[in-house]
Amino acid sequence: MMQFFMKNSKKRPFTDFFYFNSKSTYVVFFFILNSIAFGQTKEAVNKDTLAKENKQLDALMQQLNAESLNENKTNYEFNVLTNKQNSSFNLLNEEIQKANTILKEGIDYKGFTKELELLVEWKEKSVKGIVQNVSKMQTARDLTTTSLLLKELLKRTDYQLDRISSNNKSLSEIQRRMDSLATDKIFYQIPAQEAAKKNYYQRMVLMAKDLNIANTNLKNAIDSIQKLEVNGKMFKFSLESDLAVVNNARKKLSEKVNSISPDIVDAKEKSLSFVENFVHSFTKGYLLFIFYFANQTGILSLLLLFIIGLTLYLRVIRSKYKRANLYENLKYPGNVLNYPLAASILIMISIFQFFLPSPPFVFSAFLWIIAGLALTLILYKSVSKYLFLIWIAFFVLNNLAFQDNLLLLYTVSESRFVLF
Repeated sequence: MMQFFMKNSKKRPFTDFFYFNSKSTYVVFFFILNSIAFGQTKEAVNKDTLAKENKQLDALMQQLNAESLNENKTNYEFNVLTNKQNSSFNLLNEEIQKANTILKEGIDYKGFTKELELLVEWKEKSVKGIVQNVSKMQTARDLTTTSLLLKELLKRTDYQLDRISSNNKSLSEIQRRMDSLATDKIFYQIPAQEAAKKNYYQRMVLMAKDLNIANTNLKNAIDSIQKLEVNGKMFKFSLESDLAVVNNARKKLSEKVNSISPDIVDAKEKSLSFVENFVHSFTKGYLLFIFYFANQTGILSLLLLFIIGLTLYLRVIRSKYKRANLYENLKYPGNVLNYPLAASILIMISIFQFFLPSPPFVFSAFLWIIAGLALTLILYKSVSKYLFLIWIAFFVLNNLAFQDNLLLLYTVSESRFVLF
């Protein structure tokens, strides 16, 4: 054995080394395989765990997203509800304030009612002896004046009815808008949050109180103005009916102009005295003057503005002539410049009388008297005393003729004199 080993002693180190290296290689390879196998097993386990954890995370995120979505949706719905309710509360409050303002400032029930009562009273006085208690002592002047007066009363009634109708429409429109807003479902949705709920209750209580008061006041106002409108329309129909009767009486009277009517000459009813005739004529003339003036305020205001403007212009012209030392050399133009206001009144009345819409005689006579007084003032120091006295006589006679024409009735003897 020893020899054997000794024989092979030169080759043994290499063999042993190779043998040792083989074992080492196998061991290392074994460990590598085990490591690979273990690594693959661990990697598989990690993948399963990660997948499970991912599923749990997805489920948790879905739950969180759902809760967040519900919360955001709730907040959104709350904000939308709050904004809509706030806007609706503000709109309804504005309508209530408008209603209160109109009720305080826009409607004069007492004034309308009082004027309507006066119109009825004046209408009764105007048609007395023509429509009611018909008198046989009728004249064309009286019927014409009565017809004109009824037309002016009708214009005034139409004007007041337009105002009443306008107020009625405005109140009804506000009532409609308030009812429309108050029936909106948004008012009756209660917020979920406690703070908002408390604020909602407070606003709802106050709004309900204000709304009830406004509705009550509006209802009373609308009922009153509708009643007034009905009464005004009934009075208008009465005026139109009386106007038709008066116009028919004028037509019948005009057919008897060239004949001696037994209704006049043989009338047995008691004739009016001069005082009664004067009172009757003055009442109708005064009413006709007042209502014509009230119905023509636009053109009469324009007349006044033109008089003021022309007066200022004449004053400026006069001052320029005086500064230029030419005023004393003027003769006839100086008569106008001496009295710029009187000259302006005379000129403007002479022009505007052609633009007045169907003025009654009483109003035309009034303008002519004013113009005559203005001309009298201008002529006072502008003409000789003789010419001035002629003008005064002419002016007085014209005024007497005006007064005679303003007397609307005459006695039986006067009618015989006129006819014969």
